[in-house]
Amino acid sequence: MGQPQPQTPDISRDPRWHAYKFEQDGIQYLQVNDGDGNVRVTLGIIDGTVWTLPMGRDAGRVSTSQRRLVTPANATRSVVYHTPDFEFVAYVGTNGVVWAVEESDGTP
Repeated sequence: MGQPQPQTPDISRDPRWHAYKFEQDGIQYLQVNDGDGNVRVTLGIIDGTVWTLPMGRDAGRVSTSQRRLVTPANATRSVVYHTPDFEFVAYVGTNGVVWAVEESDGTP
């Protein structure tokens, strides 16, 4: 974790981003990097609960159920990571990116 190109498959659904999943001691982690390999955000996941780790350039720009952020009206939405439980979404606007953990439609 924290590397520009971790030794694990890129599982991103959007080619602009690189998403890497790790697991240790029963906790799953999702790291999202930009095209230059910079860590943008890292999530922790346990039993459907998702939180932001203080790691990455955009760690303070993540909307979760515990901390709602306003997404820019002019932003383009793209799904970076999808599970039946949640989606991790990037809202890319003129002032940067706002990330969001959102409910999934339940499909695998």
